Amino acid sequence: MQDMRARKLSPDLSHHNAAISVLGKGSQWERALFLFSEIETGRMKPDLISFNALISACGRGQCWDRALALLAEMRLRKLQPDQVSYVSAISAVEGGGLWQHALALLREMAAVRLRPPALGLASVVLACAQAGQWEQELLVELLSKTWSPSFTGSAQKPVMCYGSLLWQCYSTLLRECQQRDLLDQETWLLTSCSGGLAALGLGGDGSGASAACANAAAVRLLRAGRYATVTELLLAAASGTGEQPGSGVNAASRSLLALCRGSEGAQLQLAIVPPAPVSVGTPYAKELGLLRHVLETAHAGDPASVVAAVESFGQGALNLWLKVAGGSKASALTAAVAGAPPGGRVLEIGTYCGFSSICMAMRLPGVKISTLELDPMHMVVARNMHAFAGLADRIEVWTGHSKDLLTRSGGPRFLQGGKQPAVLSALFMDQRGSRYDEDLAALEADGRFLPGAVVVADNVLKPGAPLFLWRVAGRGAVGQYASQILSLKEFAMPSEDWMSATVRLPPPKRRSKASLISVPELRPAELIQLDREADRMR
Repeated sequence: MQDMRARKLSPDLSHHNAAISVLGKGSQWERALFLFSEIETGRMKPDLISFNALISACGRGQCWDRALALLAEMRLRKLQPDQVSYVSAISAVEGGGLWQHALALLREMAAVRLRPPALGLASVVLACAQAGQWEQELLVELLSKTWSPSFTGSAQKPVMCYGSLLWQCYSTLLRECQQRDLLDQETWLLTSCSGGLAALGLGGDGSGASAACANAAAVRLLRAGRYATVTELLLAAASGTGEQPGSGVNAASRSLLALCRGSEGAQLQLAIVPPAPVSVGTPYAKELGLLRHVLETAHAGDPASVVAAVESFGQGALNLWLKVAGGSKASALTAAVAGAPPGGRVLEIGTYCGFSSICMAMRLPGVKISTLELDPMHMVVARNMHAFAGLADRIEVWTGHSKDLLTRSGGPRFLQGGKQPAVLSALFMDQRGSRYDEDLAALEADGRFLPGAVVVADNVLKPGAPLFLWRVAGRGAVGQYASQILSLKEFAMPSEDWMSATVRLPPPKRRSKASLISVPELRPAELIQLDREADRMR
């Protein structure tokens, strides 16, 4: 722009718009605003592109109030905001945590018959989630907009990869449906448009993702005693609305249908076509390939054969390391939880594909296990594994991050036990090591552990969990925990790793006055730095 003026050339509106857009991408909203003011002083009229570029610039600069003011100014100038205008404004207010404004803009788009794009809807969902604002009617409204046929059936389907905005949106919606017991909405999320997951690039045609999603929904419906709905769902999946007849069900579907009352005749109609081999480039190819291998080589209703099939897949998969606590780690885990006190349930944080929860269920007959998994597709695969092993009635898989679920107001559903809150006999942690300390502290603060409860943690050497080890095995553990560090071989890898097995000590019956005054010891700065470095290794 300055070069043009030096050459005695007058920048026109298109030049100003382009410059405002570039400045916005560089988060230089003040300079963008100055150029916008130049448009009118130069006897030009700002157009739709001018306003959209400046709204976007203000959003990037976290000036949400100015972004909303510009949207209002457009209307005063008889300029109708378009999809870009609204999405830019939604992004601006979402960045400021203003979920009310984001939702109002979304509703305004609907009023003027503008279809919000996927990323705009995802931004509103996450803004509501961050603010903890989830009235049931609001959740249903966002569900109907976010996963509507126009969204999942568009010509250019957005691909949802791990950690993306759409991935976070999908995981958040599933979490809220499960925690609020919105079974119909959860079923819809899992089964509509080839399972929602597959429609967004997670699986692909013939991969078996659609069948797995239908089964994941069926597991939850069975727990609610909705046998007729499960039978209807699985028969509809088997009818072949998508690829070929039978591709919408798998061997785990038979196990689920067998649990439905009065489904004997339906079993005969459940013809199954095995899923095609999953190509390596397919999202979640490893997990879908694992499920396919288990369904083809293990025996329905036989948990031991499922465990053996998972380990054989992990040992034979080239360049596809399977993150399960198999081999000697599985033996150490089951031996530790076998010593847990009776009367409580088991909580696992980090389900992955359901291997460890099956191992624990085999060692602890009759004990209920709740397990948490952030990744929706991992949750789907795990539910299929449990159903095929005949353990769907004892193991519950919940979607969500531990920091969101364990600190939830009123407690998460899986720890709500009627008149008395549920207590834990054992805890197995296999998520990010940097979360171990915080999750244990949250459960302790909530009084969730029985005296003598067992806490097992994997990967405390690589990548490591320094703060957790300080709590349970270092100087911070005195009088509270008794721990043993086990040096074990990493499953299917020639490297050493550690597991920790900890017993929560009961409080002493008699306490001296000195013991009543507890002064928490500060953690060394070097330990905190080590924890950060371990987290970056993930």
